[in-house]
Amino acid sequence: MAGLYAWLAAGGVVVLLVAIMLLGPTRTCRGTPLGAAHRALTIGIPSALRRVALFILRPTGVAALYRLWRWIGYEKNPLTQLFFLTLVTGGATIFFTNVEDKLPNPVLGGYHWWGMLVSILFVYVVFIAASVSDPGFITRANHASAMQQYLYDHIMFFPTECSTCHLIKPARSKHCSMCRHCIAHVDHHCIWINNCVGQKNHWLFLLFLVSVLWLSVYGACVALGTVVGTMVHYGWASWDSALRFYSGKYIGPRIVRYEAPWSDGLAMALALEPLLTVLGLFLAFCALLMTAFLALHLYTTVLRGKSTHEGNKWSDVQYAIDEGQVFLTEDGKGNVYLTDDQSKPRSEQPLRNVYHRGIVQNFKDLVCPGKLTDAEVEPDRALLVPTAVAAAALPSETATTATATLAGQGSKKAKKRAR
Repeated sequence: MAGLYAWLAAGGVVVLLVAIMLLGPTRTCRGTPLGAAHRALTIGIPSALRRVALFILRPTGVAALYRLWRWIGYEKNPLTQLFFLTLVTGGATIFFTNVEDKLPNPVLGGYHWWGMLVSILFVYVVFIAASVSDPGFITRANHASAMQQYLYDHIMFFPTECSTCHLIKPARSKHCSMCRHCIAHVDHHCIWINNCVGQKNHWLFLLFLVSVLWLSVYGACVALGTVVGTMVHYGWASWDSALRFYSGKYIGPRIVRYEAPWSDGLAMALALEPLLTVLGLFLAFCALLMTAFLALHLYTTVLRGKSTHEGNKWSDVQYAIDEGQVFLTEDGKGNVYLTDDQSKPRSEQPLRNVYHRGIVQNFKDLVCPGKLTDAEVEPDRALLVPTAVAAAALPSETATTATATLAGQGSKKAKKRAR
């Protein structure tokens, strides 16, 4: 029994780590225990280990460890992908080696064996496709097309130049330091697929989430259904109008059965099919996590019309406005933009997201986005020079100062929370 509890404890630790890495960095969980645990794992513990390593290994050894940590945490690497593949392949191995002679049973039909095989293969296919997909890399060839996708709101996005790519950053784009490209309509960099999620592959990312959610739900049902079927076969459970568990005791030479509580049923399941029971419970927890993550993602992108990146930036904008560091002003033509120039008149218009175009259109933008087409000729040089684009819509110094003001909001808010 101690070994079974060890399996349950290990599964719980894995589920907790997945929850921390998935939900911890999101804006909603920043002030929660999940956010605190994520900061501890990614900032606090590494800092403490660095101090210990500096004392033991001296600067040369610490520099080598730092380069390793930078590679693990801040550069593209396949570690999280390998972790995901290990979970899926390990779970599939446990499932198929333990159900080969238990399907069909009194609860499940034999076709569920094939259903699980198709579901697992589908996850593999979508995972690989999302990992190698083009998220919407902005190049000189397709830059003109990317510039036409969305207008600048002059609140979060200004016509400024990317210091790495040396191109004007289109509205809703961002330079990813891991992918080393500007990404059109970027959502976030996903460590699970080791790739950015952007305009061209957001639909694949959603399909990946749905496929993992389906595998978690369906796998939990089939694994636990196989366990219950085994218990029904041996007379320790019944499956008619409701699921009932039974236990028994010796009275003379005979075993007398009686209805048992669910806790006894779980203990019996762990005794009869320990690996399948632990796998089913693990998948059930994963299903809850994936449901929460997918619901949060759809709430942000579809119901509110924001990408994950924009959701974080909106928080920074609102914080800067609340602190009086920037405010909304008008240019005399009714156009509202963000500035920190105190000589400008303040606008009475409320802060709003111009990219929120309704639930249906927001969803369509994710699954059927506009195409980034390569220009047949060299893009107009005006699109590559920041002052040319900025002068057409907004004074360049206004965009520069407002952007610089917002750039420091994330660190300032973190320091304020720490105090």
